[in-house]
Amino acid sequence: MNASDYRSAAKNTFLSSADHQLIAFAHAHNHIVVTHELSEPQNRRKIKIPDACAQMGVQCTNLFEVLRSENVRLILQP
Repeated sequence: MNASDYRSAAKNTFLSSADHQLIAFAHAHNHIVVTHELSEPQNRRKIKIPDACAQMGVQCTNLFEVLRSENVRLILQP
């Protein structure tokens, strides 16, 4: 899916948030975007961060994958 597949309201909402700036920065600096949003490529009413990242060639992951990859362990003390 590309930008022309989305409804005008979805594009306007996406461009009025900081999401597009975050993705552009990640693209320019070869960073990974971390988000809790899930991809919904068939949803034409809202542009999700993972779908925008995929269109821009930006790697996207979620917080749980980051914690797993970094072997973060949360230990509660009694």
